[in-house]
Amino acid sequence: MKRQLFTLAGCLAYLATCGGDAFEIGDAMADEAFWKSDPVLFVQRHRDHGFDFTSESREGADSRLDGGVTYFGVPVYESRIAFPEDGRGIAHVELTLYSEAGTESYQEISMGQATMRRRVRNEKKISRDDFLGILNQVRGRLTPQGAKNPVPASQRTKRQGQFQRSQTWPKTATPTVTTLIWNYYQEGNKAATFKPGFVRVSIDGPARLAGGAARGRQKAPTAKEKKSIVDNVIRDPRGDVLVDNIPMVDQGQKGYCAAATAERVMRYYGVEVDEHEIGQAAGTTADGGTSTKEMKESIDMIGKRFRLATLTLYGDFDKDVEARIQGLEKEVASYNKAAKKLKKAEIAESVYVHRSGSMLQYDPQAVDKAMDPEVLMDMKVNGSQKSKYKKFMADVHQYVNQGIPLIWGVKFGVYPEPNTKQELGYHIRLIIGYNDKKREILYSDTWGSGHELKRMPADWAWTISRCLMVMKPLR
Repeated sequence: MKRQLFTLAGCLAYLATCGGDAFEIGDAMADEAFWKSDPVLFVQRHRDHGFDFTSESREGADSRLDGGVTYFGVPVYESRIAFPEDGRGIAHVELTLYSEAGTESYQEISMGQATMRRRVRNEKKISRDDFLGILNQVRGRLTPQGAKNPVPASQRTKRQGQFQRSQTWPKTATPTVTTLIWNYYQEGNKAATFKPGFVRVSIDGPARLAGGAARGRQKAPTAKEKKSIVDNVIRDPRGDVLVDNIPMVDQGQKGYCAAATAERVMRYYGVEVDEHEIGQAAGTTADGGTSTKEMKESIDMIGKRFRLATLTLYGDFDKDVEARIQGLEKEVASYNKAAKKLKKAEIAESVYVHRSGSMLQYDPQAVDKAMDPEVLMDMKVNGSQKSKYKKFMADVHQYVNQGIPLIWGVKFGVYPEPNTKQELGYHIRLIIGYNDKKREILYSDTWGSGHELKRMPADWAWTISRCLMVMKPLR
């Protein structure tokens, strides 16, 4: 969807006054001109503060630049700006004031006479007092003098000892609605066990409030009805069938692919939850990522709050250890059969089974590293998993045709992909479409602009598949 460009005298006056080392967005939002900012001019003006469009459609912009933005003097770890569909002004702002995922900065690397700039993650830790200090500083600016703070609301979490709270301040003169959300871990009243999760501020602007989509309502939003999500399916004469209007989330330099992918699906359904909330529920770490089983359990729990069901279509992470070991052994046997046919090296048991006394330890990652891509494809496409391949494609067709994106876990780095590091590992992304004429899978990654729509041969897609899930609205 193309965006219309417009200018207002007030908007230009606001842009002219913004500057300094950090963008103080808290004070800026008190000015009506902020909410009337033209998206293109906003990003241009605040590019040095780390802002850039999250996708080519320019429905939003974000910044994770260390020191780029402050909110009433509090450093902002991540800023997200949502623009309305007509591209006029700003609809919504989300500010992460703390997250263990940290911030980002630019690092310059010299390569001969050329210099390359890349983003690197800065890990940051704070104490319990600092965490509570952020909350109190925000409350102090949002609550009028002499008035009482809003009553905190609690949200259920999956992990024992983890707590999530929120407070909402109703419309102000601007008008806006602001919700403060925070998450932490603590064992009972033992302050020494306190571990900060995140602090987030969510602000709805006049444009969103005029449309009746106030985030501050006590009743949680529900997923879009099935009849409306089907309207997002686009059928191109050249053969593409894809789900449109899926919001982009850029996970940045942290290992949040699972949490960010789940967030994209939930936001597609109209549920305002972010990757930090999902990540805390799933035990995600910025370096290590999320186990698929933990992610499935956490998004299942969060999804139920908003009448979303999580369904596993492919993958063994719900099975017990014994069943998973049997599945691994069966996979190796199938692989070795294909390797023998192609006259390639087989995988010996000693590669992935380690003996310690009477204990056997299995290493699935060692199997993945030892697999030859040609043999793996033959096994999965033409060999023992051929029937599962047909089901995989049938599932993709079924859910894409309904307007439901598929959460797709893959073995990364097996085949070359454009604009992507070729390191072997595991990754979570979205399948958003297919093209039967070209035998392609259409997919999307949580890496921002340029990664909204990518293509891969269907044979490749199935070969690298490790799991497949959907979240869909309940009736």
